[in-house]
Amino acid sequence: MKNLTTDEHAEWVALLDTANARKADTQSARAYSVIDLLEDAEQAQRKWAPTALRELAADGARSALKKRTKERSRVFVPVGTSVAHRSMRVGVRSQQADGSDVHQQKLFEEMTWAELDDHVQMLEQQLRSLGVTLAVDRKLIKLRGRYPDSVGPRDACAELGLSVEEFLAAEVAA
Repeated sequence: MKNLTTDEHAEWVALLDTANARKADTQSARAYSVIDLLEDAEQAQRKWAPTALRELAADGARSALKKRTKERSRVFVPVGTSVAHRSMRVGVRSQQADGSDVHQQKLFEEMTWAELDDHVQMLEQQLRSLGVTLAVDRKLIKLRGRYPDSVGPRDACAELGLSVEEFLAAEVAA
């Protein structure tokens, strides 16, 4: 949230932590929990709560608009021996007349070469990041072979006397 005092930010973080602590709930249920907690904060006269609710509503509206815009501009693209259903819109960073950056959805046909180059660089960075995530997942999956009776990585690491974080850090240091 923007423009919160230190104390208000602490309340906001505590509210999110409270909702996130409900591990048995789905992500969707936790999201509704955030809204309920914000409405409670609003009733308790917390001056930052109405602004937080409005910002969350604006985030949701932006997401819905983006989704609908992408749905309306789909095309079939041959990829190897198959065909992919692809949105003709992608997120790009552009400069406004005043020089400030703005993120927006653009049709491929409206993009400049510089925007297309930036988009390719962003996708390449995402691929590198996915490669790191895949490497971590593979390291954790190796634990299943060493501890076949374990339920998952936490359980297997506990048998090693380590947390998952300690196991991964030890793997990096090794």
